[in-house]
Amino acid sequence: DAMEALVKTLAETGELSRTYIFFTSDNGWHRGEHWIPAEKCTPYEESIRVPLIVTGPGIVTGRSVNRVAGLVDLTPTLLELAGAPASSIAASDGRSLVPLLLASDPSSVPWRESILIEHFGGGAPFRVRLYTGIRSEKDVYVEYASGEKEYYDLVKDPYQMENTASKLPPESLEKLSKRTAALKACAAATCRAAEVGAPVKP
Repeated sequence: DAMEALVKTLAETGELSRTYIFFTSDNGWHRGEHWIPAEKCTPYEESIRVPLIVTGPGIVTGRSVNRVAGLVDLTPTLLELAGAPASSIAASDGRSLVPLLLASDPSSVPWRESILIEHFGGGAPFRVRLYTGIRSEKDVYVEYASGEKEYYDLVKDPYQMENTASKLPPESLEKLSKRTAALKACAAATCRAAEVGAPVKP
C-alpha cells in the first residue's frame, strides 16, 4: 500500500519518469530453518539474502540480475545516480550497482566474486555467535570466534544442510580464510580488490 501510494504521488506530480525507487529489506528472520526457532543475523541464506528491486529511468522492466550485491553497495549507487563526484563514490567500501542496472547485458559487467558477511555476536534478544565469512555466487564460508568453520557449496547444497568445511583440502581452507580476512580489513578500493580471487576447489 505504501509503495502504491508513493508511485501514485510521483505520477501525479510528474516525477515518476525521473525517479529511481529501491525496495529492499532488513535481515531475514528464521522460523524453524536449521533448527532455529526465531532468529536473524545468521550466516544462512534465510537470513543473509534479502530482496532488492529497483525501478527507474533506463532500467529494463522485469529483468533479473543474478550477481552478488549487498547493502554496502547502496551508498555508492545512490551517489552515482545523484551525480556525486567520482571521488565520493570511490571512497565507499561497496560498488555502485549502476553499471549492472543500466547495462544492456549485465553479465558482461566486471563484478565481484564474493562479499563479506559478519555478525558481532550476542546482544539480547539475539544469540548468534560472532562470525566472519564470505558469500559468493556459488558458496558460503564462515569462521566463528570459537575457531569453528562452516562451508556450503550452494550448487550442490542450496539449503545448507551439510557443513563440508572438514572435507575441504587445507589449501582451499587457507585461501578462503585469507580472502575473508582481507575483506574484513579492507577499505574503499582495497575492498574491491579483495572481492575478486581465484575460485576455491572443494
